[in-house]
Amino acid sequence: AKAYRAMQLEATLFGVCVIQVKPQLEKVLNLPPDALMKEMKLTQDLLELFVEYQIASDLLSFQADTGAEGAELVGGVTGREKVAAVRCHVDEIFSMLDVIRKSEVELEKLKAERAKLERERAAMEEERAEMYAELERERAELERERARDREEEDECMFAEELGAYAQQMEHAMESHDVCMMRCAEPVEALSACAPMDYIESAPREMNMAGDDLLGLVDEYDVIEADAPAEDAAAEPHEEAAANEPPPAAAAAAQLDISSIPQELEGRYEALDEDNCVRPTLLKVQDAWRKVSQKNLLSKPQQTFLDADGTRKEKEKAFELLDALTRSGAVPIDGADLHVVIAATHCFDKSLLNTVVQDNVNPIEKMERSTLIAASTIHGCPPGALLNGAHVDRVAGQHPKLFLK
Repeated sequence: AKAYRAMQLEATLFGVCVIQVKPQLEKVLNLPPDALMKEMKLTQDLLELFVEYQIASDLLSFQADTGAEGAELVGGVTGREKVAAVRCHVDEIFSMLDVIRKSEVELEKLKAERAKLERERAAMEEERAEMYAELERERAELERERARDREEEDECMFAEELGAYAQQMEHAMESHDVCMMRCAEPVEALSACAPMDYIESAPREMNMAGDDLLGLVDEYDVIEADAPAEDAAAEPHEEAAANEPPPAAAAAAQLDISSIPQELEGRYEALDEDNCVRPTLLKVQDAWRKVSQKNLLSKPQQTFLDADGTRKEKEKAFELLDALTRSGAVPIDGADLHVVIAATHCFDKSLLNTVVQDNVNPIEKMERSTLIAASTIHGCPPGALLNGAHVDRVAGQHPKLFLK
């Protein structure tokens, strides 16, 4: 329960960090203080290079010349000369970007021309395919006409051959009738040529062979029917072992944050007799409102950012922070960190009922809660925070605050 309460109190901290961009720019570019005070265009160009193109600050900063032994030869270089050197670096970077942009434009033109040629080639291929298809259709038609002509010729030749064959058959039948008339021997004499034993035994042997064949067929069917059962019995029935869950990840290390919320909690429990102050969580909304101005002549525009827009703006801010600090190598001097700890003073009844029914002055209760919070944050007794004329009054109303 104490750990959960500590987590709840940690969530009541809300921090806002404000970084002064121009002093940090002067520091990271090796410029004297206030050197960019009147350089509005140069400042905007620097921010554009840092945010939009992620140009390293080393390519834009002023670098003093070094002698043979590495000693700096600054001499009488003034602040304007340093700013002029930075402006020259910025112009060179923009010139390089213009060259790259022109090359990209030329490349896009070449891509467009290539796409146009590809479309023309595809159209020519389609026309050629249509011509080939037409030629194939004409060739198929000619083949069909030739096939019909061949079929007609084959039918004519078949009719002629059939007529000649019919005439030959007629002559053969006439000659056969003449031969049959000349034969006078009986047909029964032909049966004497074959022995009776062979005639009677042949069907029996053939029957025996047929029975053996049927037996082999039945045995083959039985073997084939028993084979699947044996295969099914031979296959093992194994169940897949359940995958063990991966080991739990190590607990994340606790963040080292301020202990002010816990101190406030202890002070309220000790000094707040009504126990009416509750910690309050501050959360950032998903939708952000952005006010921007494109240039000096345009009017400020207000836009609302969704989740994707908020992500993009956050990435730009971190890219600028990375450039201003050289990836953390340069400390930030012009920064203010504001920590907000919110608390809510609750009343059991409405404000009017608290005054009328309970006969309680809500201002005195709020004054006590405010003194407890202020004395805890500033680390001093409540009497040091009050005007001398009000010390006796507050001490009479809340004597517990002044106990040592």
